[in-house]
Amino acid sequence: MSYKSFRHGISWLLVGIVLGGALVIGIDHFVTLPHERAAQQVKNNQQSNQQRAENRLQKNKERQKKPVADPYAKNVASQLTPVQTQLIKKLLTTNKVIGTLLVVKNNKVIWQQGFGYADAAAQRGNNAASLYQIGSIQKSLTATLFVKDLIDTGKVKYNDPVAKYYPTIPHGHQITIRDMLDMVSGIYHTDLADKVMTDQEIVNWSAKHLTVKPENIGLFSYQPINFTLLTGILEKETGQNYQDLLDQQLLTPLNLVHTGFVQAMGDEKHRTYSYKDGTTYQRYPDESQVEISRELGTGNLYASAGDLFRMEQGIIQGKIISKKRLAELRNTTNGSYRGGAYCFKTYVNGHGVEAGYDAGYALAKDGRSGVVLLANTYPKQTTSKLATQIAQMVLHI
Repeated sequence: MSYKSFRHGISWLLVGIVLGGALVIGIDHFVTLPHERAAQQVKNNQQSNQQRAENRLQKNKERQKKPVADPYAKNVASQLTPVQTQLIKKLLTTNKVIGTLLVVKNNKVIWQQGFGYADAAAQRGNNAASLYQIGSIQKSLTATLFVKDLIDTGKVKYNDPVAKYYPTIPHGHQITIRDMLDMVSGIYHTDLADKVMTDQEIVNWSAKHLTVKPENIGLFSYQPINFTLLTGILEKETGQNYQDLLDQQLLTPLNLVHTGFVQAMGDEKHRTYSYKDGTTYQRYPDESQVEISRELGTGNLYASAGDLFRMEQGIIQGKIISKKRLAELRNTTNGSYRGGAYCFKTYVNGHGVEAGYDAGYALAKDGRSGVVLLANTYPKQTTSKLATQIAQMVLHI
């Protein structure tokens, strides 16, 4: 073999080595790394949502330093009649409520008191500052955001078929956005995510792990998956994270400095622990990160009683969406579920249950008067029923 031929052969050998190495790297990049990237994306997203929750907490702490008069920040002795006061205390005792009661009449706090312990081990009692998970009451906030960002802007219409956004959902052309907001879609979960996921992964999981009962389309059935899917549309159409939207467009404008995301609740000095009962104070299991991550748009907030009153009041009084839009969203007076609330002729109420917490409220249609009852245990009757009874008894709503 000539020297020239030998050199030519060596050159091609080197080219082959380089190309082979590149091929191996490419295969590794497109086969192995996507799994690593997916795992890292989950981690990054959770860190991001965790960081958002921590950022919200820090903002709250800074805002709380400002000398702003807050009528909901302290306990207020009952200004009801002695008979009314004793009747309500008996009602709460009979139902084994531990938590915080807030009664507001014509924008004035006429009673705010804590019952039982926020932290039994530390002998720290519940009071006006105590913080509770509010569970599904959050759906009323999600629905309000959906109207503000998508319905109001014309990006989405109430009568849009779900198939427009989730083509694989069975009978998706028969189910509308309105159906999902009113929980009459006939959509049911078939399984729950068993690992921590990103927002998009939770939405994708939900869209794949569901069934539709066509005979139930148009019939009420309380299924949180409706709001998970609605939140997916909200994030996709706005291009923004749900936590950011809620923080920027609802919590901050209403100056709710005692409200945050559950990921950061453990760092709050006024946090409560949930208990199986208010006698032995046996702790209820803490919510796992898996459970928190799958509550996208449906139940990952905590709040004080005063903040819960103000957020629902703000929605009712047109501070987030117009009263006209709210009337469209909550277009019934027979107590049916509309956009995260049960709507009656003279009042609305809401209810949330999560991880040993039970939250309820009943507010007059003008938002000036109402009752909030937050519990860190499960009472015999739900807090929403108790709040409604109290509101009807003393506020006549």
